[in-house]
Amino acid sequence: MFAGPPRTLPRGTWMTAMDARLRTERELIRLSQLGSFLHKDSHRSTAVFYDARDKLRRKFHSELIESYTSDAADLGKDGSAALITAGPPGAGKSTEVKKLGLTGYRVIDPDVIKEHLLETACTDGIFDDLLDLQLPDGRALLPNELASLVHTESADLANAVLRRSIEDGVNVAIEGTFSWPNLKDRYLKWLLTGDYSHLTVVDVEVSRETAKAQARERWWGGREQAFAGTGSHLGGRFTPPEAIDGLYVAGATTASTCNANAVALFNDPLADLFDEVTLYVYDRTGISDERSTYVARNGVKEGDAPVPLDVAPRTT
Repeated sequence: MFAGPPRTLPRGTWMTAMDARLRTERELIRLSQLGSFLHKDSHRSTAVFYDARDKLRRKFHSELIESYTSDAADLGKDGSAALITAGPPGAGKSTEVKKLGLTGYRVIDPDVIKEHLLETACTDGIFDDLLDLQLPDGRALLPNELASLVHTESADLANAVLRRSIEDGVNVAIEGTFSWPNLKDRYLKWLLTGDYSHLTVVDVEVSRETAKAQARERWWGGREQAFAGTGSHLGGRFTPPEAIDGLYVAGATTASTCNANAVALFNDPLADLFDEVTLYVYDRTGISDERSTYVARNGVKEGDAPVPLDVAPRTT
């Protein structure tokens, strides 16, 4: 069972803080590559470790879903509104959503579900051998650095929570990157089936290198705080650079494919069936910070239709 990280570094530490960080990051990148045990599809993944027919695991899933959706009485059902986020990790999506001042939404966040799964995995002891591993900074691997091993299971559970939320008829905020094009059809069809009438999409875009830098800062900051005893004992979530590279077209350094998916959803004929659809695009890929707002009511767009940022004329 994981008891939390020790609060002090081992004696004899000779590396500079930057050396320690770089070497630790490189080791985690190596361990996260295809064929290694921290890759999301490795045999240590909980989706592989637990048989899909395992009754105890299915019971655990049901309990987690029930716990996650026990807030129905406190949530709004005013027209059944839904919000979807898009954009690379660490771009600032949650910050911009908060600025909109929306209340009464059930937030469906796969990263929160990941933490539930990791806490349970630590309690069950299935990752004890991994948590005993020492990284180049002289400190142990932390639970959130194993997040890739619960990726598939957390995504499946997030979908189950979304389906339950639609059945409940509550307002939903679907957190994520919107990196998979097929999510467009899934979201539109599921929400329309649930008679949702208002849809908001918040897309926050940063460059490839900015996304990598911000993900790195979030991970290392969480790791440092965990060992200092000032943050979550789970540490910072590690996002391999190749996972971010996968969100950008080869050779592109500006907007991610998440932006193209968000724009495609807004322009999709099925979106015309909502009473109102609003798309906010925060473009932070250049030297300025620009927000564009697109609105469609009953299929009638106000102003120009959006186009992906990598297609639109650049002003900076």
